[in-house]
Amino acid sequence: MNNPIIIDIGTKNIRVGYGGEEKPNETLLNLIGRPTTIKMIGVERKDYYAGSDINFITKRNHRLSLTCPIKRGMVDNWDDMEKILTRTLYYELKISPEENEILLTEQPMTSKKDHNKLMEIMFETFCTLSVSLMDQSMLSFYSSTTVSSPFENNSGLVVDIGDSVTNIVPFYNGIPLKEGIIRQEFGGNDIVNNLNYHYNQFSIPMENLYDIKEKFGYVSTMNNNKNSKDNNNNNSYQVSDGQTIQISDSDRKECGEYLFKPVINCYEVLPSSSSSSSSSPLEAIDSLIIKSINNACLSVNDSYDNIKNKLYNNILLCGGTTNFKGLIERLKSELEKKEEQRSINIKNNYNDYSSWLGGSKISLNKSNFISLDSYRENGLE
Repeated sequence: MNNPIIIDIGTKNIRVGYGGEEKPNETLLNLIGRPTTIKMIGVERKDYYAGSDINFITKRNHRLSLTCPIKRGMVDNWDDMEKILTRTLYYELKISPEENEILLTEQPMTSKKDHNKLMEIMFETFCTLSVSLMDQSMLSFYSSTTVSSPFENNSGLVVDIGDSVTNIVPFYNGIPLKEGIIRQEFGGNDIVNNLNYHYNQFSIPMENLYDIKEKFGYVSTMNNNKNSKDNNNNNSYQVSDGQTIQISDSDRKECGEYLFKPVINCYEVLPSSSSSSSSSPLEAIDSLIIKSINNACLSVNDSYDNIKNKLYNNILLCGGTTNFKGLIERLKSELEKKEEQRSINIKNNYNDYSSWLGGSKISLNKSNFISLDSYRENGLE
């Protein structure tokens, strides 16, 4: 039998690969593309496209109406989610689910109804040999542990800034503290949308806007403010259609500043299913961290200072948007202003697949899986 298959389901991307590996094999767009024209020259016309087919079709200049089955981290269209899983399993991975163990990931605070729905799809539709469905923040936390520092004894704070949701989850002695979990409906896509607002006259494709954010965005700090003249150099960017645009330093700096002064574009309407735990109005990332730690301290029967010290001393940043240059320095500075007596340690693994990596590590523990036979006999508890 192969090692378990790891499928990390994000709002923007799905990362897939095998347990025990250090990186996912593939990263696929979490999108369904439906043709907007009746005739499609040079390609087979289908009712919908998913996975690598979307890139194949769009590169041949065929227009697709793109929709994502996940809104603000939660599944909004289960039929489309099932279509994407079908494509991922049978065509991208080319495996038979009934012969494989599969670990999938889910957002913190996912409802039991949605959790069970995904498990039922894996068992009822795909007849998967065995399934595990685990919290993304917990897996990101697990990915950062070492043999000399076992997961069960670790305490820390995961700050996961995803494409459309920011989750902050405290862990104490390896246990997530639910009272301290903070969910804010803001992420990298909101920063990209604001870039699009500034450069909409150029009709820049979304994939280029994401690239601009990642290549040019930075967080303003005392150090790079002193060298602001250097930030004005080499700011030209060639769009996929061949046009070259100049990215202003103010727009570069604004990308990172949104983490400390977050806004949502006025033309975006948040989903009605918005979690009641979301902060409204949006709050700065340092304020959310302080709120999470303060709430967590109220839920543990231990010294208040001891809990705080452990959490502030092990802050893990996850998600592509946390890779901005200057973020760790600025965040540390902002937290030290408000928590002067604390030793604050912030680290970032500088990849966007930490939850996948945690799943890869933990998947070799078979006790985390529910078998198809057990599901048929006992259902989901």
